[in-house]
Order: sequence, then C-alpha cells, then structure tokens
Amino acid sequence: MRFLQLLPFSVLLLAPAIACCQTTDNSASYESITHQAMILYNQRDYAAAAALLRNGLDRATRDNKPRWQAVMLGLLGPVLEQAGKYPEAEDALYRSINDWTMIAGPDTFTLVAPLQNLGELYSRASQPSRAEKLLTRALSIEGRSGRDPDLETRLLTNLGNAYFEEHRDDLAEQTANAALENISRMKQPSADSTAVYSLLGAVCFRSGRLAEAESWLRRSLSLRESLLPSDDPRIADSLANLAALYSHSDQPEKARPMFERASRIFETAGGDDRFIRNFYSNYADFERKTGHKKEARQLSRRVDKLWTTSSATALSTRIVDVSAFRNAK
Repeated sequence: MRFLQLLPFSVLLLAPAIACCQTTDNSASYESITHQAMILYNQRDYAAAAALLRNGLDRATRDNKPRWQAVMLGLLGPVLEQAGKYPEAEDALYRSINDWTMIAGPDTFTLVAPLQNLGELYSRASQPSRAEKLLTRALSIEGRSGRDPDLETRLLTNLGNAYFEEHRDDLAEQTANAALENISRMKQPSADSTAVYSLLGAVCFRSGRLAEAESWLRRSLSLRESLLPSDDPRIADSLANLAALYSHSDQPEKARPMFERASRIFETAGGDDRFIRNFYSNYADFERKTGHKKEARQLSRRVDKLWTTSSATALSTRIVDVSAFRNAK
C-alpha cells in the first residue's frame, strides 16, 4: 500500500513581487494582468491564465521592464504546471529565480515564491533532493524577513514532505512539529497550513502508529471541510489519505465511501498529478483486495495512462543545476 501525503497547492505570492515593481514602474496595467491571471487560476482556467501571462511577459520584454518579466515568469510556473506543461513550468520558474537574483540580489524576498514553486514541482516529480535544496533556500530567505508565519508553515510542510520522500522520517516529523508551533500562534490557520496534519499522518502511518495517523488525518479532513468548498481537491486529498489508511488496516466499510467520494472530486476538479496517480493505484489495490477484479483492472489502466503524462516522466531526464543560482547555497 502506497501511503499518500499532501503537498500544498502552489503559492503564487503575488503581493511582494508586485510591490517591488510598483516602487519603480508604477504600471497599473501590469498589475491588472496579474490580478486577472490569479482569478483565472483560481477558476482553474489554466489555458486562459497562461495566455494572459505570456502576453504580459511579451509586453514587459518590449517595454524593458525586467521586474515585471520576473513576475510574469514566476506566475507562469504554477499555471503551466497545473496545465500539465511541466518542462515549460520548470523553465519559467528557473528563469524567474535567475532574473530576481540579478535584479534584487540573492536574498530578496521575491525569490521565495519561485523557489518554493520549483521545489514543489520537483517534489511532485519524485525528485525530493532537488526540492529540499530549493525549499531550504526559500526558508532561509523567509526566516530573515519574518513576514508571514502562514508562508513559513507551508514551506516547512513542503520541506518535511521532501524529507519524508527521502525516508528521513525523523527530520520530517521534526519539521512538521516546527510548522505546528507556527500554527499555534495563528489566529486562524489557512486551508493550506492544514497540510502539516497530513504529513504527520503519513509519518505516523509509516512508523506503525496507526491510531495517531488516523487522528492527524481526521483533523486534516475536518478542518478542510470547514474551510473549503465541498469539491475542493484538498478535501479529496484528505479523503484519499484516510481511505488508504482504512484499506491498509482492513476496514473496507470505512475505506470504500472515502475512495468513492475522493474519486468524484478528482474527476471534476483535478489536483496534483502524482497524488492522483497514487490515489488510483491505492484504489485499484483496494478493489483487488475486496474481490472486484474488473474494477481493479480499470483503475490500473487509468494509473498507466496518468503515468505517461506525469511530471515525473516529463522531468525525469531534465537536469537543472541548482548551484547555478548565484550565491544560492
């Protein structure tokens, strides 16, 4: 049984980068482009968001506005990733990191967003060592600024997920506990910050602490259901985690409704391609174990199809030298 843990959705972090641009450019039309792109992104109209940002990038290039070029590239990354264009997303984020480094130096806060988003992309592409380096760098910059405990929580959770993927569970749990300390200081945790509960559930599951794992995963689901629309993929992620736990512990009466509900949400709303692939693999295992061989074969074929278009496949032969980022050690 492949247990699942959640990576938070890509954080665009629009405001700091735009503020940096406004200090020199005062370009309301560029801000309008990024604002509209955010709306389209949240509506999951990724093709339209990407087209709008590409037009903005072309315009910023013609107008010789390098800060806005870096902003557009940084936003294009997560949009292209959601559209399944993984190598293009990687290129956009890599260029944004280099552009911001050249414009504002290696410690500018505007680097946090593209560093995190590229780190998340590599995590979802099953390249945790690359993700770890980028997320550690982002945390170092964010820590010096001390601006946003919610952002630090998400960065810590992502880094903890990278450790978990590397089977460094002690570090994963330690990092997750640091994120919990941040949450305890928040007036109202965000939906994204709840991902730390899924990480703790994954760590407990792998170490055989099943009662603790269920408690953390139940908490994640409860909070998300109170904060998000019922068709949000993050709710499906929590359902999928619990379904995997109940399947593993031979509680099919609890697992089946969660598998079914999560599948309905993923079919309409999408989500992290690796997570969905693992979800359907777990679902196929469950159907096979409960004697539904036809359904298991159908789900296995879906897994095979998802693998051919996954970020892991698309990025597996692409080498990005993170040490090439100037002074980013």
